[in-house]
Amino acid sequence: YGLKNLQRVVKALPEWTYEEADMDANLSRVYDEVISQYGRYLGHVCENIGGIYRNYKSVEEEGAVYDAVPKDRQLEALEFLDRHLFHKPEWLVAEDYLYRLTDQPDKYVYKLVDQTVNASSTALLNLDALARMQQFADRSAANYRPEDYLSDLMKRVFTEVNTRAAVDSYRRYLQRRFADQALLLLQDKKGNAEASALLRAEVVQLQQKAKAAAMQVKDVPTRAHWMELDARIAEVLKTDK
Repeated sequence: YGLKNLQRVVKALPEWTYEEADMDANLSRVYDEVISQYGRYLGHVCENIGGIYRNYKSVEEEGAVYDAVPKDRQLEALEFLDRHLFHKPEWLVAEDYLYRLTDQPDKYVYKLVDQTVNASSTALLNLDALARMQQFADRSAANYRPEDYLSDLMKRVFTEVNTRAAVDSYRRYLQRRFADQALLLLQDKKGNAEASALLRAEVVQLQQKAKAAAMQVKDVPTRAHWMELDARIAEVLKTDK
């Protein structure tokens, strides 16, 4: 319901924010608020990834205080992000009036990518969250294993490296940000070693696939993208030995 409401708001903003002689300041301000609200929705969804439930209890009550968010719910969160962030939310930047505010409307959705991928903002790509997932997976086989989560995440973010399809500009931006965040985490010597090892394995596999894809795809921007990704990863892994 919240997303549908925002979609209605985006279409109606010029009419709702109209004020005589206004130089689009009202429109810009309210549109920024829409972007911020959408970012909050995404943040709430991300809280399920590697998330926990706290069920505070007195000493007389039995059972754990901390429980993992169920695997199914975490998968639902990942699917939501795949639909509404990993693929461009076109409705946010499709209105012609945005060219009254900027010459690059996509910068608004790039901002959403930045804040969602950032490890200090969410658990989407976060060593502490992966370590927490490992703890709960060791406790119960029903819980989401971190290696399974990383595999599921990478398949959704880097789909085209497997399908060899052309990668559009939004997806290229998303993939670069994910790769950069992963490489940044691998250089954190204070991060959880087990989680870092799992992430490194995924990054190495991504590099191998990017190298192969660069040799096979025909789309020029996509080929350049995979070549650049391969080079970025190689440079970091080389200096991080």
